Amino acid sequence: MKKKTFYVLIMSIIWFVAGLSCNKTEMSGGNSSDIIGEWKLVKVIIPFTGETYDYSQFNISYNFNKNAVLSVSGKTDHIQWYGGHETGEYSYSIIKDESGFILKINNRSYGCHISSKKLEISDAPLDGFIYYLEKIN
Repeated sequence: MKKKTFYVLIMSIIWFVAGLSCNKTEMSGGNSSDIIGEWKLVKVIIPFTGETYDYSQFNISYNFNKNAVLSVSGKTDHIQWYGGHETGEYSYSIIKDESGFILKINNRSYGCHISSKKLEISDAPLDGFIYYLEKIN
């Protein structure tokens, strides 16, 4: 049992590190104003287990407006492993740091990588999920 747990832990760490390095390359060059607009949630990854969930068939959108209000819409209560923000409005702010951006939603901090077409919101350091969104408009 210990051997299996150790193996899963090592593979999760390797997978997580590899995923982070790929995402930084793909999403470099964005700026904080790129977050303004509507985004569709397309997938969620649980880094610790490596599980990936395809949410592209669901109509869950995150709309970041200029007034620092995030509106989440779509039916989320029937989705396994969603764990994201429920339908509603949230305050948000974004801060640039040396590794990308920090996105604060209702004073909770997330790692964030932004490009003009892709958005990654990560709660992975706290054993959370990584959310991948694509720009709608």
